[in-house]
Amino acid sequence: MKTIESIMLSAGLSTIIAGGASAAVMQGDEITLAFHSASPSQAVYFSFVEDASSSSANRTEAREFGRAGKVNWQDYNTITFCIQIGEDVEYGNVIDFTFEPVEDTPDDPPYAGGMGGNRATMVRDLYSRWYNDVKNSDSSDLASAFQAMIWEITHETLTMDLDTSDLHLTTGAMQTNGLSTGAEGLFDQMKNSLGQGSWMDSYGDNLWGLSNPDYQDQLIVVPGAAIGFAGFGLFAARRRRQR
Repeated sequence: MKTIESIMLSAGLSTIIAGGASAAVMQGDEITLAFHSASPSQAVYFSFVEDASSSSANRTEAREFGRAGKVNWQDYNTITFCIQIGEDVEYGNVIDFTFEPVEDTPDDPPYAGGMGGNRATMVRDLYSRWYNDVKNSDSSDLASAFQAMIWEITHETLTMDLDTSDLHLTTGAMQTNGLSTGAEGLFDQMKNSLGQGSWMDSYGDNLWGLSNPDYQDQLIVVPGAAIGFAGFGLFAARRRRQR
């Protein structure tokens, strides 16, 4: 059972400080981040049973406690969302992450080798339509709904490629219970927006996965074509892996 400090979240909001002369992010680049807090967020109970049907009934036992919302690093200088509920991130953790394509994260579980192209398409569409609003809001309803949708996309059993009908909060392989009524309504709005008109990819190469074999993988938006980490202080340093 996870304590209240053990945070289950997924990645996307980054306010990495741009500046200085640095090359664009590349696969395999590394960054060290210190976990700060989860806020705004909501306390939830979640349950994941790999390979369970997307119509599986709500499970009242074997739930785990966590928080759904923004993951803050480096005194709020960096914000992410979690894409891997099978591992933890806790207060005080200082973690070495590797930049990987969204398609190749999370490492495991539930999908060894990454979520693949279809789920990544859905994640990119979600970010394209909702990320900017979430990033600029202090609403726990909005942040927790966004996190819950990322969990659904990355963990739910999908019967058909790019089919959003399997995305439900409290049924299926991935279940999230305890969100506020407002967050549940926003979750439904996000679900109904996915793929409307076309599948969008507004962030392109600026949306990355952050991977670590022992901690929850995250999603991060890197602003601009180049980034610098001068604002991160002692615990954050980007490194270009030697190839």
